Amino acid sequence: MIALSLLIYSLFLFYSMTSSLDLSIHNIATNSSNDPKKVWNTVEEHINRLKRIESSLSIVQTPRYNEARLHAHIYKEGPLRGSSFVIPEHDIHPDAIHALIDQGAVPIAELKTNEDPLDLSTFINPWNKRHIAGGSAAAAISSGGAVFSICSDRQGELILSSNFCGTFGLRPTTSLSKFGWHARTVQDLAHIFSCATGTSLPEEPPPTSVWYLTDYSPYRLEQSIKNMMHVALKSLQMQTLCFPIDTPLFSQAFSIWASNWSPPTNYSPNHPTGLMAKMMFERLNHLDPTLGSQLKHIRNDIKEGLIQLLGEDGVLICPAYPRCVPELSKEHTPMDFVFSAFFCDLGLPALHVPMGFCTTGIPLGLQIIAAPKQEQHLFAVGQLLEEEFKGWTRSQPFSINMPFNP
Repeated sequence: MIALSLLIYSLFLFYSMTSSLDLSIHNIATNSSNDPKKVWNTVEEHINRLKRIESSLSIVQTPRYNEARLHAHIYKEGPLRGSSFVIPEHDIHPDAIHALIDQGAVPIAELKTNEDPLDLSTFINPWNKRHIAGGSAAAAISSGGAVFSICSDRQGELILSSNFCGTFGLRPTTSLSKFGWHARTVQDLAHIFSCATGTSLPEEPPPTSVWYLTDYSPYRLEQSIKNMMHVALKSLQMQTLCFPIDTPLFSQAFSIWASNWSPPTNYSPNHPTGLMAKMMFERLNHLDPTLGSQLKHIRNDIKEGLIQLLGEDGVLICPAYPRCVPELSKEHTPMDFVFSAFFCDLGLPALHVPMGFCTTGIPLGLQIIAAPKQEQHLFAVGQLLEEEFKGWTRSQPFSINMPFNP
């Protein structure tokens, strides 16, 4: 029975990984060079894929299919030539979108969004419908519904949804771009980053030092997360210099985040994370503003300390979430999101790298943090991990679950 399962799964992988739905931006651009028909075919294939997964995921708000077909016929030359992308509805910003279109990318749909960025349970996970996705953009890219997406990272949800769905995700330095992206490879994100920000990246990856945490208190990592961090560190230690950080960086992370948070007007959450965040915000900004002010100073000290530590050649690797992806039907620990939200609040660029799967077939991944405007080091370390652990794999949300949907 096990042998039969493995055979069927191998055939599934073979037949599901032989189309433009699995190609990188570079490969799509190369294949469609000087051939508008190939651009149209690639865009049409992603439109059909997005239509198919929509029946399972319910993520599309406004299709742009006819407009996309027109774009494909009159496509522009550029490094993003022929690559389709999707846009969460609240992230529609004309300048950011046109910067991508001018480089040859084709928008195919606007997606539904989380009205509350702290509520990660709005969308189902394309790997397993019993689990949360964290965001529609990550679910779309995980499933091959588009080559990449543009989206904001308001409270760390870009990195979290990348983690839950198994995509590569980049939150760049805020002064370079207010938006980030989900994609299939590190190289894809590097291309998008360069096109969107006008930043030139070195052809050769720069030498990079890697820092890692030894103390996550008061949080406890699940064993699968510990194992993932162990194998990632072991791999990196064979390729670059790695150094421990013994300071418990997360000891006051939630309170620090809450002291600097700006909740929406008349914020009335109906989920544990939002309720906890609102309670802490009101305490630190109204009941005990002195403590809130002290925490803001601590936040600034931590930010400056990390920037000095990482400098111009260092990165920090860290779990994006302390446990495997939560189930929809179960309450998850409300403060766990701070693993991603904390670094987002500090304004530090981050790259999420998929690292395989836990025993239930749900993606595992880690985030890489750098000092502002040091994205080249994120890409350098991300590529090392991608080469070792194979990175993104397309999910099949209309398929059966484990073991056939890995």
